[in-house]
Amino acid sequence: MIRVVSLGHSLHYELYNIAMLFFPRDGFALAGFGDAGMGAAGTGPMGPRAAMARLAEASAKDGVTYAISYDDAEGRMRGAAIARGGELGHESRAPYGGGARPFFADEAGKAAKDVYRCLYLTLSSYTGKAQPWGMLTGVRPAKTASSLMAGGLGREGTVGFLSGYYGVGKARAELAADVAAVGAEVRGRFGPDDVCLYVNVPFCRTRCAYCSFSSPWSLRRGMAGPYLDALREEAGYMSSLARGRGLKVRCVYIGGGTPSSIGRDGLLRLFEAVEAFDLGGVSEYTLEAGRPDSIDAGCVRAAIGHGVNRVCVNPQTMNDLTLSRIGRAHTAEDVVRAVATVRDAGGLCLNMDVIAGLPGEGMDDFAYTMGRVESLRPENLTVHSLSVKRGSPMGEGVRSQHGKDPAPMGREPPTLSMTPIPPMTPMPPSAPSEPAACVGPAGGGGLVSRMVGLSMERARMMGMEPYYLYRQKSIADNLENTGYSIKGRECAYNVLMMGESHTVIGIGAGAMTKAVSGSGVISRRSNTKDLGEYVGGAWRLKGKGPPFGDA
Repeated sequence: MIRVVSLGHSLHYELYNIAMLFFPRDGFALAGFGDAGMGAAGTGPMGPRAAMARLAEASAKDGVTYAISYDDAEGRMRGAAIARGGELGHESRAPYGGGARPFFADEAGKAAKDVYRCLYLTLSSYTGKAQPWGMLTGVRPAKTASSLMAGGLGREGTVGFLSGYYGVGKARAELAADVAAVGAEVRGRFGPDDVCLYVNVPFCRTRCAYCSFSSPWSLRRGMAGPYLDALREEAGYMSSLARGRGLKVRCVYIGGGTPSSIGRDGLLRLFEAVEAFDLGGVSEYTLEAGRPDSIDAGCVRAAIGHGVNRVCVNPQTMNDLTLSRIGRAHTAEDVVRAVATVRDAGGLCLNMDVIAGLPGEGMDDFAYTMGRVESLRPENLTVHSLSVKRGSPMGEGVRSQHGKDPAPMGREPPTLSMTPIPPMTPMPPSAPSEPAACVGPAGGGGLVSRMVGLSMERARMMGMEPYYLYRQKSIADNLENTGYSIKGRECAYNVLMMGESHTVIGIGAGAMTKAVSGSGVISRRSNTKDLGEYVGGAWRLKGKGPPFGDA
Protein backbone atom coordinates (compact mmCIF):
# COMPACT_ATOMS: atom_id res chain seq x y z
CA MET A 1 0.00 0.00 0.00
CA ILE A 2 1.24 3.47 -0.91
CA ARG A 3 -0.24 6.78 0.22
CA VAL A 4 -0.50 9.55 -2.37
CA VAL A 5 -0.23 12.87 -0.54
CA SER A 6 -0.92 16.31 -2.03
CA LEU A 7 0.86 19.38 -0.65
CA GLY A 8 0.03 22.95 -1.64
CA HIS A 9 -2.72 22.04 -4.13
CA SER A 10 -6.03 20.19 -4.30
CA LEU A 11 -5.78 18.39 -7.65
CA HIS A 12 -6.87 15.10 -6.14
CA TYR A 13 -9.06 13.91 -9.03
CA GLU A 14 -6.32 13.57 -11.62
CA LEU A 15 -3.78 12.36 -9.07
CA TYR A 16 -6.10 9.44 -8.45
CA ASN A 17 -6.16 8.66 -12.18
CA ILE A 18 -2.36 8.87 -12.44
CA ALA A 19 -1.94 6.53 -9.46
CA MET A 20 -4.41 4.09 -11.05
CA LEU A 21 -2.00 3.70 -13.96
CA PHE A 22 0.50 2.02 -11.66
CA PHE A 23 -1.41 0.44 -8.77
CA PRO A 24 -4.61 -1.56 -8.35
CA ARG A 25 -7.48 0.22 -6.69
CA ASP A 26 -6.68 -1.23 -3.27
CA GLY A 27 -2.92 -0.69 -3.73
CA PHE A 28 -2.91 3.00 -2.78
CA ALA A 29 -4.86 5.64 -0.88
CA LEU A 30 -5.24 9.36 -1.45
CA ALA A 31 -4.38 11.35 1.63
CA GLY A 32 -4.07 14.91 2.84
CA PHE A 33 -1.07 15.89 4.92
CA GLY A 34 -3.21 15.97 8.03
CA ASP A 35 -4.16 12.33 7.52
CA ALA A 36 -0.73 11.33 8.74
CA GLY A 37 -1.43 13.12 12.02
CA MET A 38 1.01 15.96 11.35
CA GLY A 39 -1.23 18.98 11.55
CA ALA A 40 -0.98 21.62 8.81
CA ALA A 41 -1.75 20.59 5.24
CA GLY A 42 1.56 21.65 3.74
CA THR A 43 0.75 25.35 3.62
CA GLY A 44 1.30 28.36 5.84
CA PRO A 45 4.19 28.11 8.33
CA MET A 46 4.96 24.59 7.18
CA GLY A 47 5.45 24.75 3.43
CA PRO A 48 5.65 21.78 1.08
CA ARG A 49 9.40 21.24 1.44
CA ALA A 50 9.19 21.09 5.22
CA ALA A 51 6.14 18.84 5.01
CA MET A 52 8.03 16.52 2.67
CA ALA A 53 10.85 16.25 5.20
CA ARG A 54 8.29 15.35 7.89
CA LEU A 55 6.79 12.67 5.67
CA ALA A 56 10.24 11.23 5.02
CA GLU A 57 10.77 10.99 8.78
CA ALA A 58 7.36 9.39 9.18
CA SER A 59 8.13 6.81 6.48
CA ALA A 60 11.06 5.57 8.54
CA LYS A 61 8.95 5.26 11.68
CA ASP A 62 5.71 3.77 10.34
CA GLY A 63 7.05 1.80 7.37
CA VAL A 64 4.62 3.48 4.99
CA THR A 65 5.66 4.68 1.53
CA TYR A 66 4.42 8.11 0.47
CA ALA A 67 4.10 9.42 -3.07
CA ILE A 68 4.14 13.20 -2.58
CA SER A 69 2.76 15.64 -5.14
CA TYR A 70 3.56 19.25 -4.30
CA ASP A 71 3.16 22.81 -5.51
CA ASP A 72 5.68 25.03 -3.72
CA ALA A 73 4.66 28.64 -4.40
CA GLU A 74 7.50 30.09 -2.35
CA GLY A 75 10.12 27.98 -4.11
CA ARG A 76 8.45 28.52 -7.51
CA MET A 77 8.56 24.79 -8.10
CA ARG A 78 6.11 21.95 -8.66
CA GLY A 79 7.06 18.34 -8.37
CA ALA A 80 6.67 14.89 -6.90
CA ALA A 81 8.82 12.52 -4.89
CA ILE A 82 8.75 9.22 -3.03
CA ALA A 83 9.31 9.18 0.75
CA ARG A 84 10.41 5.74 1.89
CA GLY A 85 12.55 4.49 4.73
CA GLY A 86 13.41 8.02 5.87
CA GLU A 87 14.63 9.14 2.46
CA LEU A 88 13.24 11.22 -0.40
CA GLY A 89 13.87 9.89 -3.88
CA HIS A 90 12.59 9.50 -7.45
CA GLU A 91 11.92 13.24 -7.46
CA SER A 92 10.66 15.00 -10.57
CA ARG A 93 10.41 18.81 -10.64
CA ALA A 94 8.99 21.50 -12.94
CA PRO A 95 9.85 25.20 -12.39
CA TYR A 96 7.05 27.76 -12.59
CA GLY A 97 6.75 29.03 -16.14
CA GLY A 98 9.36 26.62 -17.44
CA GLY A 99 9.17 23.99 -20.14
CA ALA A 100 7.83 24.03 -23.68
CA ARG A 101 4.13 24.14 -22.86
CA PRO A 102 2.57 26.70 -25.21
CA PHE A 103 -0.45 24.58 -26.09
CA PHE A 104 -2.56 24.80 -22.94
CA ALA A 105 -5.61 27.02 -22.64
CA ASP A 106 -4.38 29.04 -19.66
CA GLU A 107 -1.85 29.21 -16.87
CA ALA A 108 -4.02 27.10 -14.58
CA GLY A 109 -4.08 24.40 -17.22
CA LYS A 110 -0.31 24.50 -17.54
CA ALA A 111 0.14 24.33 -13.77
CA ALA A 112 -2.20 21.36 -13.39
CA LYS A 113 -0.51 19.46 -16.23
CA ASP A 114 2.90 20.05 -14.59
CA VAL A 115 1.61 18.60 -11.32
CA TYR A 116 0.21 15.52 -13.07
CA ARG A 117 3.33 15.06 -15.15
CA CYS A 118 5.65 15.17 -12.18
CA LEU A 119 3.67 12.51 -10.32
CA TYR A 120 3.58 10.35 -13.44
CA LEU A 121 7.35 10.59 -13.90
CA THR A 122 7.98 9.89 -10.23
CA LEU A 123 5.73 6.80 -10.14
CA SER A 124 7.17 5.61 -13.45
CA SER A 125 10.68 5.86 -11.99
CA TYR A 126 9.64 4.21 -8.73
CA THR A 127 7.85 1.25 -10.34
CA GLY A 128 10.13 0.92 -13.36
CA LYS A 129 7.11 1.05 -15.68
CA ALA A 130 6.18 3.39 -18.51
CA GLN A 131 2.61 3.48 -19.79
CA PRO A 132 1.79 3.27 -23.52
CA TRP A 133 -0.22 6.50 -23.27
CA GLY A 134 2.04 8.14 -20.72
CA MET A 135 0.19 10.47 -18.36
CA LEU A 136 -2.88 10.68 -20.60
CA THR A 137 -5.80 9.08 -18.77
CA GLY A 138 -8.77 10.33 -20.80
CA VAL A 139 -11.06 8.56 -23.24
CA ARG A 140 -10.03 10.68 -26.28
CA PRO A 141 -6.23 10.96 -26.65
CA ALA A 142 -6.56 11.95 -30.29
CA LYS A 143 -8.25 15.18 -29.18
CA THR A 144 -4.98 16.18 -27.53
CA ALA A 145 -3.14 15.48 -30.77
CA SER A 146 -5.75 17.46 -32.72
CA SER A 147 -5.28 20.45 -30.42
CA LEU A 148 -1.51 20.35 -30.89
CA MET A 149 -1.82 20.17 -34.66
CA ALA A 150 -4.39 22.97 -34.69
CA GLY A 151 -1.91 25.01 -32.63
CA GLY A 152 0.63 24.88 -35.43
CA LEU A 153 2.59 21.72 -34.81
CA GLY A 154 2.91 19.40 -37.77
CA ARG A 155 2.80 15.64 -37.47
CA GLU A 156 6.38 15.26 -36.28
CA GLY A 157 6.04 18.14 -33.83
CA THR A 158 2.87 16.63 -32.41
CA VAL A 159 4.49 13.22 -32.03
CA GLY A 160 7.47 14.84 -30.33
CA PHE A 161 5.32 16.83 -27.89
CA LEU A 162 3.15 13.85 -27.01
CA SER A 163 6.26 11.78 -26.32
CA GLY A 164 8.41 14.47 -24.72
CA TYR A 165 5.87 16.16 -22.47
CA TYR A 166 3.08 13.64 -21.92
CA GLY A 167 5.34 10.58 -21.91
CA VAL A 168 3.33 8.81 -24.61
CA GLY A 169 5.18 5.92 -26.26
CA LYS A 170 6.31 6.65 -29.81
CA ALA A 171 3.94 4.12 -31.40
CA ARG A 172 0.92 5.59 -29.60
CA ALA A 173 2.01 9.16 -30.30
CA GLU A 174 2.21 8.35 -34.01
CA LEU A 175 -1.18 6.62 -33.84
CA ALA A 176 -2.79 9.66 -32.21
CA ALA A 177 -1.22 12.03 -34.75
CA ASP A 178 -2.37 9.89 -37.68
CA VAL A 179 -5.91 9.69 -36.32
CA ALA A 180 -5.93 13.46 -35.72
CA ALA A 181 -4.91 14.09 -39.33
CA VAL A 182 -7.68 11.89 -40.72
CA GLY A 183 -10.15 13.46 -38.31
CA ALA A 184 -9.35 16.95 -39.55
CA GLU A 185 -9.97 15.83 -43.12
CA VAL A 186 -13.31 14.19 -42.27
CA ARG A 187 -14.52 17.11 -40.14
CA GLY A 188 -13.79 19.44 -43.04
CA ARG A 189 -16.69 17.84 -44.93
CA PHE A 190 -19.25 19.08 -42.39
CA GLY A 191 -20.60 22.52 -41.57
CA PRO A 192 -21.39 24.03 -38.16
CA ASP A 193 -25.13 23.22 -38.42
CA ASP A 194 -24.55 19.60 -39.46
CA VAL A 195 -25.33 17.10 -36.69
CA CYS A 196 -25.32 13.38 -36.01
CA LEU A 197 -28.25 11.31 -34.78
CA TYR A 198 -27.62 8.37 -32.45
CA VAL A 199 -30.47 5.91 -31.81
CA ASN A 200 -30.05 3.43 -28.95
CA VAL A 201 -31.72 0.01 -29.11
CA PRO A 202 -30.82 -1.67 -25.80
CA PHE A 203 -31.63 -5.29 -26.66
CA CYS A 204 -29.38 -8.33 -27.03
CA ARG A 205 -30.21 -12.01 -27.39
CA THR A 206 -27.50 -13.10 -24.97
CA ARG A 207 -25.11 -11.38 -22.60
CA CYS A 208 -21.38 -11.38 -23.28
CA ALA A 209 -19.17 -12.33 -20.35
CA TYR A 210 -17.29 -9.01 -20.38
CA CYS A 211 -20.40 -6.81 -20.75
CA SER A 212 -22.47 -5.22 -17.97
CA PHE A 213 -25.64 -5.21 -20.09
CA SER A 214 -28.31 -5.83 -17.47
CA SER A 215 -30.29 -8.69 -19.04
CA PRO A 216 -30.44 -10.58 -22.34
CA TRP A 217 -33.01 -9.98 -25.02
CA SER A 218 -34.92 -13.13 -24.06
CA LEU A 219 -35.81 -11.57 -20.70
CA ARG A 220 -36.97 -8.29 -22.27
CA ARG A 221 -38.90 -9.48 -25.31
CA GLY A 222 -42.14 -7.93 -24.11
CA MET A 223 -40.53 -4.49 -23.90
CA ALA A 224 -39.69 -4.09 -27.59
CA GLY A 225 -43.12 -2.86 -28.71
CA PRO A 226 -43.61 -0.29 -25.93
CA TYR A 227 -39.99 0.79 -26.36
CA LEU A 228 -40.44 1.51 -30.07
CA ASP A 229 -43.61 3.46 -29.29
CA ALA A 230 -41.71 5.65 -26.82
CA LEU A 231 -38.84 6.02 -29.28
CA ARG A 232 -41.23 7.25 -31.97
CA GLU A 233 -42.61 9.84 -29.57
CA GLU A 234 -39.16 11.07 -28.54
CA ALA A 235 -38.01 11.18 -32.17
CA GLY A 236 -40.94 13.42 -33.05
CA TYR A 237 -40.16 15.78 -30.19
CA MET A 238 -36.42 15.98 -30.82
CA SER A 239 -36.81 16.32 -34.59
CA SER A 240 -39.04 19.36 -34.15
CA LEU A 241 -36.41 20.96 -31.90
CA ALA A 242 -33.69 20.20 -34.43
CA ARG A 243 -35.68 21.78 -37.26
CA GLY A 244 -36.38 24.83 -35.10
CA ARG A 245 -32.65 25.31 -34.59
CA GLY A 246 -31.84 24.86 -38.26
CA LEU A 247 -29.81 21.71 -37.58
CA LYS A 248 -29.25 19.26 -40.42
CA VAL A 249 -28.86 15.55 -39.74
CA ARG A 250 -25.93 14.26 -41.80
CA CYS A 251 -25.08 10.97 -40.07
CA VAL A 252 -27.37 8.41 -38.44
CA TYR A 253 -26.03 5.65 -36.20
CA ILE A 254 -28.35 2.96 -34.81
CA GLY A 255 -26.50 1.18 -32.02
CA GLY A 256 -27.11 -0.68 -28.80
CA GLY A 257 -27.25 -3.47 -27.75
CA THR A 258 -27.89 -5.29 -30.95
CA PRO A 259 -30.56 -3.38 -32.93
CA SER A 260 -31.07 -6.27 -35.34
CA SER A 261 -32.21 -8.40 -32.38
CA ILE A 262 -35.69 -6.91 -32.77
CA GLY A 263 -36.11 -8.57 -36.17
CA ARG A 264 -37.30 -7.28 -39.53
CA ASP A 265 -40.69 -6.03 -38.32
CA GLY A 266 -39.15 -4.28 -35.35
CA LEU A 267 -36.52 -2.68 -37.59
CA LEU A 268 -39.21 -1.36 -39.92
CA ARG A 269 -40.93 0.33 -36.96
CA LEU A 270 -37.56 1.67 -35.84
CA PHE A 271 -36.70 3.14 -39.25
CA GLU A 272 -40.11 4.77 -39.48
CA ALA A 273 -39.59 6.40 -36.05
CA VAL A 274 -36.21 7.76 -37.16
CA GLU A 275 -37.83 9.27 -40.24
CA ALA A 276 -39.47 11.86 -38.03
CA PHE A 277 -36.16 13.65 -38.66
CA ASP A 278 -35.41 15.18 -42.05
CA LEU A 279 -32.99 12.64 -43.51
CA GLY A 280 -32.69 14.28 -46.92
CA GLY A 281 -29.11 15.37 -46.25
CA VAL A 282 -27.89 12.13 -44.66
CA SER A 283 -24.70 10.83 -46.26
CA GLU A 284 -24.01 8.00 -43.80
CA TYR A 285 -26.54 5.68 -42.14
CA THR A 286 -25.19 2.90 -39.93
CA LEU A 287 -27.01 -0.12 -38.50
CA GLU A 288 -25.26 -2.27 -35.92
CA ALA A 289 -26.09 -5.92 -36.60
CA GLY A 290 -23.28 -7.06 -34.37
CA ARG A 291 -24.59 -10.55 -33.65
CA PRO A 292 -24.48 -12.46 -36.95
CA ASP A 293 -27.24 -14.77 -35.70
CA SER A 294 -29.59 -11.76 -35.59
CA ILE A 295 -29.36 -10.69 -39.23
CA ASP A 296 -30.93 -12.19 -42.34
CA ALA A 297 -31.74 -11.11 -45.87
CA GLY A 298 -35.07 -9.63 -44.77
CA CYS A 299 -33.38 -7.38 -42.22
CA VAL A 300 -30.79 -6.26 -44.76
CA ARG A 301 -33.40 -5.47 -47.41
CA ALA A 302 -35.45 -3.51 -44.87
CA ALA A 303 -32.36 -1.54 -43.86
CA ILE A 304 -31.37 -0.68 -47.43
CA GLY A 305 -34.94 0.30 -48.22
CA HIS A 306 -34.77 2.97 -45.53
CA GLY A 307 -31.39 4.40 -46.51
CA VAL A 308 -28.88 2.36 -44.48
CA ASN A 309 -25.52 2.25 -46.26
CA ARG A 310 -23.22 0.93 -43.53
CA VAL A 311 -23.64 -2.28 -41.48
CA CYS A 312 -21.62 -3.66 -38.57
CA VAL A 313 -21.19 -7.45 -38.23
CA ASN A 314 -19.03 -8.05 -35.19
CA PRO A 315 -17.55 -11.52 -34.65
CA GLN A 316 -15.22 -10.43 -31.78
CA THR A 317 -13.36 -13.69 -32.48
CA MET A 318 -13.49 -16.38 -35.17
CA ASN A 319 -12.75 -19.16 -32.67
CA ASP A 320 -15.87 -21.15 -31.78
CA LEU A 321 -14.56 -22.27 -28.39
CA THR A 322 -14.00 -18.64 -27.35
CA LEU A 323 -17.40 -17.60 -28.68
CA SER A 324 -19.03 -20.21 -26.46
CA ARG A 325 -16.84 -19.24 -23.52
CA ILE A 326 -17.84 -15.56 -23.67
CA GLY A 327 -21.56 -16.21 -24.13
CA ARG A 328 -22.01 -15.52 -27.85
CA ALA A 329 -24.79 -17.70 -29.33
CA HIS A 330 -23.25 -17.99 -32.79
CA THR A 331 -20.35 -19.62 -34.57
CA ALA A 332 -17.63 -18.36 -36.87
CA GLU A 333 -19.51 -19.81 -39.84
CA ASP A 334 -22.53 -17.69 -38.83
CA VAL A 335 -20.27 -14.68 -39.27
CA VAL A 336 -19.28 -15.82 -42.76
CA ARG A 337 -22.96 -16.35 -43.64
CA ALA A 338 -23.96 -12.90 -42.31
CA VAL A 339 -21.19 -11.18 -44.26
CA ALA A 340 -22.29 -13.01 -47.42
CA THR A 341 -25.85 -11.76 -46.82
CA VAL A 342 -24.59 -8.18 -46.52
CA ARG A 343 -22.42 -8.51 -49.63
CA ASP A 344 -25.22 -10.07 -51.68
CA ALA A 345 -27.39 -7.01 -50.98
CA GLY A 346 -24.76 -4.81 -52.64
CA GLY A 347 -23.51 -1.29 -51.92
CA LEU A 348 -23.09 -1.56 -48.16
CA CYS A 349 -19.98 -0.51 -46.27
CA LEU A 350 -19.09 -3.34 -43.89
CA ASN A 351 -17.49 -2.88 -40.47
CA MET A 352 -16.26 -5.78 -38.36
CA ASP A 353 -15.17 -5.70 -34.70
CA VAL A 354 -12.66 -8.00 -33.01
CA ILE A 355 -11.39 -8.07 -29.43
CA ALA A 356 -7.77 -8.62 -28.39
CA GLY A 357 -7.33 -10.37 -25.04
CA LEU A 358 -10.44 -12.55 -24.84
CA PRO A 359 -10.19 -15.22 -22.11
CA GLY A 360 -8.22 -18.28 -23.09
CA GLU A 361 -6.87 -16.85 -26.35
CA GLY A 362 -3.20 -16.61 -27.29
CA MET A 363 -1.39 -15.06 -30.23
CA ASP A 364 -2.20 -17.95 -32.56
CA ASP A 365 -5.92 -17.63 -31.80
CA PHE A 366 -5.92 -13.90 -32.44
CA ALA A 367 -3.83 -14.28 -35.61
CA TYR A 368 -6.37 -16.84 -36.86
CA THR A 369 -9.21 -14.38 -36.23
CA MET A 370 -7.38 -11.62 -38.09
CA GLY A 371 -6.75 -13.95 -41.03
CA ARG A 372 -10.41 -14.94 -41.27
CA VAL A 373 -11.53 -11.33 -41.05
CA GLU A 374 -9.05 -10.31 -43.74
CA SER A 375 -10.53 -12.92 -46.06
CA LEU A 376 -13.97 -11.28 -45.65
CA ARG A 377 -12.62 -7.91 -46.85
CA PRO A 378 -14.50 -5.40 -44.69
CA GLU A 379 -14.11 -1.71 -45.52
CA ASN A 380 -13.86 -0.88 -41.80
CA LEU A 381 -12.25 -2.82 -38.95
CA THR A 382 -12.42 -1.95 -35.26
CA VAL A 383 -9.93 -3.61 -32.90
CA HIS A 384 -10.84 -3.48 -29.22
CA SER A 385 -8.53 -4.21 -26.33
CA LEU A 386 -10.56 -6.24 -23.85
CA SER A 387 -12.31 -4.06 -21.27
CA VAL A 388 -14.12 -5.94 -18.50
CA LYS A 389 -17.09 -3.92 -17.28
CA ARG A 390 -17.99 -3.70 -13.64
CA GLY A 391 -21.13 -5.75 -13.12
CA SER A 392 -20.30 -8.11 -16.01
CA PRO A 393 -19.97 -11.86 -15.37
CA MET A 394 -16.20 -11.59 -15.79
CA GLY A 395 -16.06 -8.49 -13.60
CA GLU A 396 -18.12 -10.13 -10.88
CA GLY A 397 -15.81 -13.13 -11.11
CA VAL A 398 -12.87 -10.87 -10.31
CA ARG A 399 -14.77 -9.40 -7.37
CA SER A 400 -15.76 -12.77 -5.96
CA GLN A 401 -12.27 -14.21 -6.39
CA HIS A 402 -10.27 -11.26 -5.11
CA GLY A 403 -12.83 -9.21 -3.20
CA LYS A 404 -12.16 -6.15 -5.32
CA ASP A 405 -13.03 -4.53 -8.63
CA PRO A 406 -10.87 -4.95 -11.71
CA ALA A 407 -8.50 -1.99 -11.87
CA PRO A 408 -9.92 0.72 -14.12
CA MET A 409 -8.11 3.05 -16.50
CA GLY A 410 -9.22 5.88 -14.21
CA ARG A 411 -12.06 8.36 -13.82
CA GLU A 412 -13.66 7.20 -10.57
CA PRO A 413 -11.81 9.02 -7.80
CA PRO A 414 -13.04 8.55 -4.25
CA THR A 415 -13.76 11.46 -1.94
CA LEU A 416 -10.54 12.58 -0.29
CA SER A 417 -10.57 11.39 3.28
CA MET A 418 -9.57 13.94 5.90
CA THR A 419 -9.69 11.48 8.80
CA PRO A 420 -6.63 9.60 10.03
CA ILE A 421 -5.81 6.51 7.95
CA PRO A 422 -5.43 3.32 10.05
CA PRO A 423 -1.88 2.01 10.48
CA MET A 424 -0.70 -0.14 7.58
CA THR A 425 1.58 -3.11 7.32
CA PRO A 426 5.15 -1.95 6.68
CA MET A 427 6.26 -2.17 3.06
CA PRO A 428 8.91 -4.80 2.23
CA PRO A 429 12.21 -3.48 0.94
CA SER A 430 11.37 -4.52 -2.63
CA ALA A 431 9.36 -2.47 -5.11
CA PRO A 432 5.53 -2.38 -4.89
CA SER A 433 3.53 -5.42 -5.96
CA GLU A 434 2.81 -5.90 -9.67
CA PRO A 435 -0.01 -3.64 -10.86
CA ALA A 436 -3.28 -5.07 -12.14
CA ALA A 437 -3.70 -6.31 -15.69
CA CYS A 438 -4.77 -2.94 -17.09
CA VAL A 439 -1.23 -1.64 -16.71
CA GLY A 440 1.15 -2.81 -19.40
CA PRO A 441 4.90 -3.18 -18.94
CA ALA A 442 7.32 -0.66 -20.33
CA GLY A 443 7.51 -0.95 -24.07
CA GLY A 444 4.08 -2.55 -24.38
CA GLY A 445 5.31 -6.16 -24.19
CA GLY A 446 2.15 -7.74 -22.74
CA LEU A 447 0.14 -10.36 -24.64
CA VAL A 448 -2.66 -7.96 -25.51
CA SER A 449 -0.11 -5.36 -26.61
CA ARG A 450 1.38 -7.88 -29.01
CA MET A 451 -2.08 -8.76 -30.32
CA VAL A 452 -2.85 -5.10 -30.94
CA GLY A 453 0.50 -4.70 -32.68
CA LEU A 454 -0.37 -7.61 -34.95
CA SER A 455 -3.75 -6.06 -35.74
CA MET A 456 -2.04 -2.82 -36.81
CA GLU A 457 0.14 -4.75 -39.23
CA ARG A 458 -2.77 -6.79 -40.62
CA ALA A 459 -4.98 -3.73 -41.02
CA ARG A 460 -2.32 -2.05 -43.14
CA MET A 461 -1.95 -5.24 -45.19
CA MET A 462 -5.71 -4.90 -45.85
CA GLY A 463 -5.11 -1.38 -47.21
CA MET A 464 -6.49 0.34 -44.11
CA GLU A 465 -5.26 3.21 -41.97
CA PRO A 466 -6.37 4.21 -38.44
CA TYR A 467 -9.08 6.87 -38.41
CA TYR A 468 -10.48 6.98 -34.86
CA LEU A 469 -9.61 5.69 -31.41
CA TYR A 470 -10.81 5.80 -27.84
CA ARG A 471 -9.98 4.29 -24.48
CA GLN A 472 -12.05 2.73 -21.69
CA LYS A 473 -11.87 1.84 -18.04
CA SER A 474 -10.39 -1.54 -17.15
CA ILE A 475 -8.79 -1.79 -20.59
CA ALA A 476 -6.19 -4.50 -21.04
CA ASP A 477 -2.54 -3.40 -20.95
CA ASN A 478 -3.78 0.20 -20.63
CA LEU A 479 -4.19 0.33 -24.40
CA GLU A 480 -6.96 1.57 -26.72
CA ASN A 481 -9.66 0.68 -29.24
CA THR A 482 -8.80 1.66 -32.80
CA GLY A 483 -10.93 1.94 -35.93
CA TYR A 484 -9.29 1.29 -39.30
CA SER A 485 -10.68 2.11 -42.72
CA ILE A 486 -9.96 1.99 -46.39
CA LYS A 487 -9.36 5.60 -47.42
CA GLY A 488 -12.58 7.44 -48.12
CA ARG A 489 -14.77 4.89 -46.31
CA GLU A 490 -14.24 6.21 -42.78
CA CYS A 491 -17.28 6.26 -40.50
CA ALA A 492 -17.87 10.00 -40.14
CA TYR A 493 -20.13 9.49 -37.12
CA ASN A 494 -17.26 7.88 -35.19
CA VAL A 495 -14.93 10.74 -36.10
CA LEU A 496 -17.37 13.52 -35.19
CA MET A 497 -18.56 11.83 -32.01
CA MET A 498 -15.07 11.06 -30.68
CA GLY A 499 -13.75 14.46 -31.73
CA GLU A 500 -16.67 16.22 -29.99
CA SER A 501 -16.67 18.72 -32.84
CA HIS A 502 -20.34 18.50 -33.81
CA THR A 503 -23.64 18.09 -31.99
CA VAL A 504 -24.89 14.54 -31.52
CA ILE A 505 -28.61 14.13 -30.89
CA GLY A 506 -29.24 10.99 -28.85
CA ILE A 507 -32.61 9.26 -28.60
CA GLY A 508 -33.52 6.05 -26.79
CA ALA A 509 -32.91 4.73 -23.30
CA GLY A 510 -29.42 5.62 -22.09
CA ALA A 511 -28.73 7.87 -25.08
CA MET A 512 -27.02 11.22 -24.59
CA THR A 513 -27.55 14.43 -26.53
CA LYS A 514 -24.26 16.29 -26.67
CA ALA A 515 -24.60 19.83 -28.02
CA VAL A 516 -21.50 21.67 -29.24
CA SER A 517 -21.80 25.45 -29.37
CA GLY A 518 -20.13 27.69 -31.92
CA SER A 519 -17.44 28.45 -29.33
CA GLY A 520 -16.87 24.77 -28.63
CA VAL A 521 -18.73 24.62 -25.30
CA ILE A 522 -20.33 21.21 -24.81
CA SER A 523 -23.62 20.67 -22.96
CA ARG A 524 -25.04 17.22 -22.27
CA ARG A 525 -28.48 15.74 -21.62
CA SER A 526 -28.85 12.04 -20.87
CA ASN A 527 -31.85 9.74 -20.97
CA THR A 528 -32.53 7.25 -18.21
CA LYS A 529 -31.07 3.79 -18.82
CA ASP A 530 -34.06 2.13 -17.17
CA LEU A 531 -36.38 0.71 -19.84
CA GLY A 532 -39.48 0.96 -17.68
CA GLU A 533 -38.79 4.61 -16.86
CA TYR A 534 -38.02 5.43 -20.48
CA VAL A 535 -41.19 3.79 -21.78
CA GLY A 536 -43.08 5.68 -19.07
CA GLY A 537 -41.94 9.00 -20.53
CA ALA A 538 -38.79 9.76 -18.53
CA TRP A 539 -37.07 10.86 -21.75
CA ARG A 540 -38.97 14.14 -21.31
CA LEU A 541 -36.92 14.82 -18.16
CA LYS A 542 -33.51 15.33 -19.72
CA GLY A 543 -32.75 18.20 -17.42
CA LYS A 544 -33.42 21.88 -17.17
CA GLY A 545 -32.98 24.11 -20.17
CA PRO A 546 -33.16 23.32 -23.87
CA PRO A 547 -31.63 19.97 -24.87
CA PHE A 548 -29.35 21.68 -27.38
CA GLY A 549 -27.89 24.11 -24.85
CA ASP A 550 -26.19 27.04 -26.57
CA ALA A 551 -25.48 25.19 -29.80
